[in-house]
Amino acid sequence: MPMSSDRISNLPDSILQFIISFLPLKSAIRTGTLSKRWRPLWKYNLSSATSLEFAEELSRTQSPTQFVASVDRYLQLHESKNLDKLRILFFPFDIYLPNLEEWLGFAAVKGVQQLQLDLLEEYKVNRDGKFTDRRKPIKLPTSLFDCVSLTHLSLSCCKFCTHLDFKRLCNLHSLSLTDVNIDDKTLQGILADCPLLESLSLRNCHHLESVSISGQDLRLESLTIVDCLGMCFLEISAPRLRSLREYGRIHQRHRFIDVSSLVDVFISSVGREGFGNYTKRLSDLTHVQILTICTATLRQVGGAAGYNPQEFGLIQLLKLQELQLLVDLMSEEELKNIFTFFQFCPAPNIEKFFIRLPVDPNDLNGISSDFNAFKKPQDITFNHLKVVKLNNFRGSNTEMILVKFLLQKAVILEYLVIVAPSIDLEKGADAESTNSSSQCKNNEIMGSQSLRDKLSMLPKASPNVNIILCDFMEDDTGFNPLHTELYCERSLFSSVCEPSIYNYVSD
Repeated sequence: MPMSSDRISNLPDSILQFIISFLPLKSAIRTGTLSKRWRPLWKYNLSSATSLEFAEELSRTQSPTQFVASVDRYLQLHESKNLDKLRILFFPFDIYLPNLEEWLGFAAVKGVQQLQLDLLEEYKVNRDGKFTDRRKPIKLPTSLFDCVSLTHLSLSCCKFCTHLDFKRLCNLHSLSLTDVNIDDKTLQGILADCPLLESLSLRNCHHLESVSISGQDLRLESLTIVDCLGMCFLEISAPRLRSLREYGRIHQRHRFIDVSSLVDVFISSVGREGFGNYTKRLSDLTHVQILTICTATLRQVGGAAGYNPQEFGLIQLLKLQELQLLVDLMSEEELKNIFTFFQFCPAPNIEKFFIRLPVDPNDLNGISSDFNAFKKPQDITFNHLKVVKLNNFRGSNTEMILVKFLLQKAVILEYLVIVAPSIDLEKGADAESTNSSSQCKNNEIMGSQSLRDKLSMLPKASPNVNIILCDFMEDDTGFNPLHTELYCERSLFSSVCEPSIYNYVSD
């Protein structure tokens, strides 16, 4: 039988170039190895591209000198008048600052709109599980602040020079700063000079101390603050703010002057020390529709309400539709705190309830007494709750008590989704043996018919509830909370909390 001819290679150059234009740069270059016919075609992809990314695939496989030479070469081949997006992931040294200056000047001339600079050393993991960067941040070239066309800017592991002027960046809509030496005064200048700013993300910015997010004409809609260790005070007066996400050592004082438009709020100190007034924060956010909180809030509410229930009063979450609890311990006391939360923070209109149980199998034995005898609140009913999902479920007594409570109180519940933990999440002094035994226990719990039978026998207020049991890898993402990024790096929820180092600011 004669060999079939290469009909694709016989297509006109214009069609082949169009096909290659859909490929990433590195893949487009590889097409040049197919034959002489293909060798020059990838250059069209580069010359006409409006989005250039020199990221992980290139920077992690070349030395800094090779990387700089590659970027210089590719930029010289770029012939398009416009450049919408430029992304550079580079581990630079001071000797390459002139090259970086040229790249930014090139982007400014091309009218770049989205710029992402990740100028960081490859992450190393210490024994304590934290990530480190062996190289000090470098100072940003002043040419960056001449890119008047910028609408989205993301910077990682770099230093601002003194006396910065952001007035030429007045078109910024989104700004993300990670490991940047921004201080309170510089932040105030950015808010004043960037009147169109809608999204602001501050991560590992340890020079911030007393932060005020306010302004008469502030358009900010999304604010993210992650692990800014020096921050001791947070003030927000942002009438258009719709999304607030705080993660880290939440011990700072706060003052929410105007957050009337807030829709979703994430507040968590999982894996960090937290000494903040969580109940006060909660009482200032009673109008939100989507809320994620961690064990620290549950403990404060449980402690305050348990100590003096007559004076504690109710924190009524009347507009809340989705609630997610990040639970780092599932003991009898923590279970009581969950019940107390629902008693003193009533959310009568909640429709979706998500619980991320602890990764550690710290309560496989659970309560010594029969879970049917555990005292549960009687004056709670979920009239609108349709979806309940529990992640890292092992079937301990405390977990079963919680499931039984929800089945009895949710009168129109449609789905109860139970997801087993991943073997990669198991911890212990002897990781290998712990993983093995925990996974066996996991398989025993989730793979046996006994759990399904036990759940089916529990009394249910809703006759049409569907109970879904699945392994971690089979998890149906159709049942996910809004807040899926939990920000913690190597903590109790590491499966979904690997740091989004390259998550672009426009997401």
